[in-house]
Amino acid sequence: MRSRAFWRTVAQEIWEILPATEAMHLADIVPRIGHEFVKEAEDYPGEWGVDLIRGVMDQRIKFKKLFAKEGTARYRRRRPEDDAA
Repeated sequence: MRSRAFWRTVAQEIWEILPATEAMHLADIVPRIGHEFVKEAEDYPGEWGVDLIRGVMDQRIKFKKLFAKEGTARYRRRRPEDDAA
């Protein structure tokens, strides 16, 4: 349960990093995530980096929460019109 709360918090941090109106490349997102999250992530399986963060974001996209993908490795905040498709 603690793990789920941690990754939910990481997802919220990523959402706050993303600009309101445009997409960002994953490689630009990862270095902006706060150091405290990187340190705490050591308590959980998986190596911190682009692949792990991609998984966090893709999981939310799968369930239509927080993020949308725009091209290869570019992510943005989810918009209401994303649900219309």
